[in-house]
Order: sequence, then C-alpha cells, then structure tokens
Amino acid sequence: MGSLKLFRKKARWKREANKTTLYECRNCGQKFATDVDKCSNCESVEIAHYEF
Repeated sequence: MGSLKLFRKKARWKREANKTTLYECRNCGQKFATDVDKCSNCESVEIAHYEF
C-alpha cells in the first residue's frame, strides 16, 4: 500500500509540473507570462488567468 501512495504522489507532482499558466488581457488579447495588475498595452485591469 505504501508504494501505491508514493506512485500516486509522483504522478500528481508530474502533472502539476507540466502545467502551463497564461495571463491574457480580456480587452485587447495581450498575453503575459506572469500575473499583472493591468495590461501594459491598453491599461485594462481585466486580466484572465488560464491553466493548461
């Protein structure tokens, strides 16, 4: 039972490590690699957050 638990933990870690996060302005579509408070292109504060 212990090895199955470890296997599941390792599988979860791999899934989490492979996640891609994208931030995108809802107004103009500008994309960002990190979270921002407002769009540097159009000054909008409507920033969407996606995880793939």
